[in-house]
Amino acid sequence: VEHTELCSALDGYVAFVISDSKSGSVIVGRDPIGIMPLYWGYRKSDNTVWFASEIKALRDPCDEFWIFPPGHVSKFETGGGKEAVLKGIQRYYQPVWWDEEYLPNTPLDLKVLRATLERAV
Repeated sequence: VEHTELCSALDGYVAFVISDSKSGSVIVGRDPIGIMPLYWGYRKSDNTVWFASEIKALRDPCDEFWIFPPGHVSKFETGGGKEAVLKGIQRYYQPVWWDEEYLPNTPLDLKVLRATLERAV
């Protein structure tokens, strides 16, 4: 399964790091909204990438660290060693409203809106 397909199939709030020892690759992903925290860091001395759910876990061992963006997945190649090479990071979550060209064309009807909200609760 392609890693973007894997993430799109998930239903829930997750942050994960999956290591494939056969291929030497690591897949990293985060839920679309960013409910689950995920940070990644880089240590220059041995060219390693670190992952954590709290940024304080990366402060000492890493030279640089970042928030892993919500709704994204990335792939690292390790070649079986400790060094990690980023092979790409891409957005897997593509809601229709994310497209700048998308604009609703239904006129606003406050009575319909109110009735819809009342039915929802």
